Amino acid sequence: LKESEELKRLRKENLRLKDENAILKKFAAMLSREQNPD
Repeated sequence: LKESEELKRLRKENLRLKDENAILKKFAAMLSREQNPD
């Protein structure tokens, strides 16, 4: 695998992980709001 192809693959993977992380954060915030209603 050429270095540039590897970099492209890693960047794509990184974006996917960031997306998943954002979703998890939203989900966690939702759960904590449900458990501690103001």
